[in-house]
Amino acid sequence: QLDQQTDSLKTAIRKSTENEKELSNMVREYRQNLEKRDELILTFIDSMVVTYQNMDLDALQEIEDYDKASRIKTNDALKLIHDISEENIQILKRNASKLQVDDYMRMAEVNHQFQAMWNRLGDKIHEVYEGNNADMLAENINGNLTEWNNLLQTNTVDAMKNYFAQQGIETNAFESADEFNTALHSYLDRKIKESRDNRSEENYSDLQQFKEFWNRVEVQWTSNLAQANVLSQEQTSKLNQKVDEWTQIAQPRSNNILVYLLGGSVLLAVALGVMLIREKKTNGSA
Repeated sequence: QLDQQTDSLKTAIRKSTENEKELSNMVREYRQNLEKRDELILTFIDSMVVTYQNMDLDALQEIEDYDKASRIKTNDALKLIHDISEENIQILKRNASKLQVDDYMRMAEVNHQFQAMWNRLGDKIHEVYEGNNADMLAENINGNLTEWNNLLQTNTVDAMKNYFAQQGIETNAFESADEFNTALHSYLDRKIKESRDNRSEENYSDLQQFKEFWNRVEVQWTSNLAQANVLSQEQTSKLNQKVDEWTQIAQPRSNNILVYLLGGSVLLAVALGVMLIREKKTNGSA
């Protein structure tokens, strides 16, 4: 009976592990598909810029006797921009638990480029592709971009909470971008004070852990965090000053003693070498 229960338990564990692996693979594949989709959106943005940035509407009106009656009725570009903005909102709403900070940082760049394209070319796209629902589509796009920005900020902050939990970075709780900035300052202030009061291996280990995160901020994410309205570049710069301060004072005293001993050994070796050279020269002269 016990053997049967043990076998059943092993089978259940194996199936659970297989299911977890399958789910993990599905999530990874989904994230890869999202990345490809974002690449396509960036390509679409480039094509819109090439098509519309140099379009002269006045010349077009003269050539085609351009008026309300003869405007192009196919809202393809405007409709496509509208649909992309709608779908981006749904992706952020449906998949918050599946996505990671890297995903949101990439999306922040796409959002930034997409909004810049619309701000720059939206009026031309609207004017050329006029139809019965063109005004409604343009208005919806503006609303979608605002919602897209808000969701991107909220989801990025939530992803940061998960990232910190996984990495063991114990900041105060935060639920918004402002609270995230405050939590980082409080964490760094606390760790700097700990280092000043009593430099320890534990504090130094916390620094190394935090710097893994902060190096990614500096090298990869600074502009993306600003684009997502999570941390401005000015806020990042102020935080970086505190990271530098912590770095300068966090090394444990035991490590400093080893550095001093090593430095002293090197100096002693150099001094002995100089003395031996001088002694040889003296003996040679004699």
